[in-house]
Amino acid sequence: MKNDNYEYDLFEQIQPLFKNMKLPSRKGFTGCCDWLSCTFDCFYYEPDNMLSNIILDDVSNEKIKSLLSFFGKENVNLNSLDRDRGTSSFKYSYVLQEGCTLLMYGPECSNGNHATALNISGSGMSKLFRDKMLIPLLKYCQSHAYKYTRFDFALDCFEDVFPISKAFQLSEQGFYICKSNKFTIKGTPKDGDFEGITLYYGEGSDMLLRIYRKNYEQNIQDKVPFWDRWELQIRDHDRIKQLVLLLIIAFEHDNYFDYFNFGAGILRDFIEFKMKTNDSNKSRWPIDNDYYKFINCANSIKLFAYPVLKTNFDTSLDWFVRSVSLFMTQLYLIYGDKKFFDFIKALIVKKYPNLKNKDFDFIKNALAETGYDFDKNICDKIINKLYDSIPNMHNFINDLYSTDDSIGSKNEW
Repeated sequence: MKNDNYEYDLFEQIQPLFKNMKLPSRKGFTGCCDWLSCTFDCFYYEPDNMLSNIILDDVSNEKIKSLLSFFGKENVNLNSLDRDRGTSSFKYSYVLQEGCTLLMYGPECSNGNHATALNISGSGMSKLFRDKMLIPLLKYCQSHAYKYTRFDFALDCFEDVFPISKAFQLSEQGFYICKSNKFTIKGTPKDGDFEGITLYYGEGSDMLLRIYRKNYEQNIQDKVPFWDRWELQIRDHDRIKQLVLLLIIAFEHDNYFDYFNFGAGILRDFIEFKMKTNDSNKSRWPIDNDYYKFINCANSIKLFAYPVLKTNFDTSLDWFVRSVSLFMTQLYLIYGDKKFFDFIKALIVKKYPNLKNKDFDFIKNALAETGYDFDKNICDKIINKLYDSIPNMHNFINDLYSTDDSIGSKNEW
């Protein structure tokens, strides 16, 4: 799997995935995809001054038809669907089916197209799965979505193997390791009763785990005495893209693979509850027996967060701020305002003739990241303007600072 700036070996994910697919399914333990949100930048909206209709070019129309086909609307004209006011900077919203909303004519993307977003809740994901359209839709998103914004995976436990009460107890004691150190609880348990209580791990981060009593939330505790829901919410594009790819691989390898065992592997990599020992390193503590039984002995499936790699410009700027800014402050206080900035201008003029092709490439790449084009002629004009801004520029540096390396006359460079 490859990112624009980062690569890693998919083998590290595929191996535990296939191992977990061989684990037996268990009655009372189920899993499901519970939410999907993604954004597209591949639809070109034709100009419509009144914005009364959604008008797409021919290529975009075909892509929209493909998207609508997953919801049984491949032969439906988009503008014939009921339309509501959009949300979150999107002008229009369309309900494609229960729990599935298409948002259109959103903010302008970097490629100039207006954003289009798809939001699918738990009920929508369930219907897509029943209609055997979930995996085809995920394939479409892998090919066309430019950004995933949310994916929820839910694990449901109907057996009292590792209840929320024990997760709370071990968390309060610190007997767990987690990708996020932030543990919070909403509500107050009373006499061991966790009705209306939710445990949160990683609140405010790209990965969040919620644990709560689903039967109480649905008010069906009389019919379903035990139902704990573990919801893992992911808001990092790269992690979601990996998860979706793994789902596609697993499902195509075995149409009847167990969702719980799949999700348990991702859950185990995010959080692992432990049994305390005398070892000072908590990561070496053995996994809690009940938790291990709950996740069905699943192997950890890692979802990698790509590092935010700095450009050469960012790295150079960081070095400049760390290493030069203190002396620049001192120099400014010594020289005063006019002399300081004249000195900086003179240094720029002095060094400009020394720039090589790689230096201009550096400038070109930095400008491209901010959306500007590089033009050597414009650079020359800027330097000429600086040269003319200070009288007797060719003597200026020698007057300020003793050096044998004078800048010469304007004609020399």
